[in-house]
Amino acid sequence: MTAQSFTQHRTLLGLGGVIALIWSLLGIVDRGNQPYNGYWTDGNNTVIRISPGSPAETAGLRVGDYITSIGGIASTDSKSNRERGRATIGETRIIVVQRDTSETSISLTYSGRPAKEMALGQFGSIIGLMFLSCGMLTYHLVDRKTAFLLAVVGVAFGYIIGGGYYFESGLLQRLNGVVIALLLLLGFTSLLQFSLEFPSRKSILEKPSMPRLLYYPAILFALFLIYLNLVQPDSTSGLNTFSRLLFGVFIVTYFGLTLLSFLQTYRNASSSDRRTHGLTLVVGGALIGLLPMTFGNLVGVFAPKVVLPGQEYYFFTMALVPITLMLGVLRSAASGDGADESGLAAAPTGGV
Repeated sequence: MTAQSFTQHRTLLGLGGVIALIWSLLGIVDRGNQPYNGYWTDGNNTVIRISPGSPAETAGLRVGDYITSIGGIASTDSKSNRERGRATIGETRIIVVQRDTSETSISLTYSGRPAKEMALGQFGSIIGLMFLSCGMLTYHLVDRKTAFLLAVVGVAFGYIIGGGYYFESGLLQRLNGVVIALLLLLGFTSLLQFSLEFPSRKSILEKPSMPRLLYYPAILFALFLIYLNLVQPDSTSGLNTFSRLLFGVFIVTYFGLTLLSFLQTYRNASSSDRRTHGLTLVVGGALIGLLPMTFGNLVGVFAPKVVLPGQEYYFFTMALVPITLMLGVLRSAASGDGADESGLAAAPTGGV
């Protein structure tokens, strides 16, 4: 990587970091305006969980109900639901559900988010800010490719996890969906590549086909998300099921490969290298941080109606990931070993 290109990347990443920071702060401010209904579905309009004392329980919604429409708009009508926008606190909407063999109408009044939900949301924003700050700080302190990759992961996950501001405009919602799709592509591929670059570049990256294997699945996934956001096809049962499976497989695959790469690095490293590069800390943080989310998404793929105990807290462990990766890069750089400046794996530009 030339000095000029490195400067260009630094400027672009700095701008991305500022945007992600502002986006996260806007999300924190907007959280008090977010309505709460108190029920969760399987991604295909079937209710799988209802919070005690929530508006959903008060309205009479039951686990197993299949939601056919909300406020007069069919659940499958993605475009109309997006254009109408989210409910406001205190607003009442009629929810029509299929219960057993009959159709039932329920009047649900949205409330503000209860203290627990507010705390979960704010902690999610904090985790996003941790990814962002750890990535950008490492990139500022260390002139290494792994620091660059960690900064990309930080900007991407900082924006995605941070939540952000709610746009009333359907067009702006769609454009933001495109941005999130592109950041998912960058975040997950950069995290996987980080695991293949730290503390030194793995020989597998020298294979000509490796950039395609690294990027192509994520590119296809991002293109599918962009299609959903721009075209807004009807949310049929088949499309919902396919989207859920694809999303779950994407997360499980990239997180799973990242964990396997870290474990392989640890297994092949000597005791001295493990101490020098903080591999025990890095691998431990990655395992504790990513395994719960990987497991939760794996269950979601094969058993979407299963509610795992405490699953709303699984993402807490992700807070360890940016901290331990940052400490690993800084320790490796301080040792003077593991220099990995042979260049980024180029994104694929040619045909297969």
